[in-house]
Amino acid sequence: MQQDHRKKGSTEMDFFSEYGDANRYKIQEVIGKGSYGVVCSAIDTHTGEKVAIKKIHDIFEHISDAARILREIKLLRLLRHPDIVEIKHIMLPP
Repeated sequence: MQQDHRKKGSTEMDFFSEYGDANRYKIQEVIGKGSYGVVCSAIDTHTGEKVAIKKIHDIFEHISDAARILREIKLLRLLRHPDIVEIKHIMLPP
């Protein structure tokens, strides 16, 4: 059973490398999954900074989900506070 978990985790980490800019980040581990996507921790190889990467699947499948995700992105880009996650970079799909 543990082996299946490792396989699944490896597969989840692999899909972050589908994007052109993804080679900038060295994936550490998958942190969690939610209704909107998967989050992993990574190291930005350009700055050495530890970051979190959130990949959202099928963003335009439901208009209500797309509106919520857009709202989250807009708010996070505007807010500046030590206790709130900051958006550093948005990677668009190919």
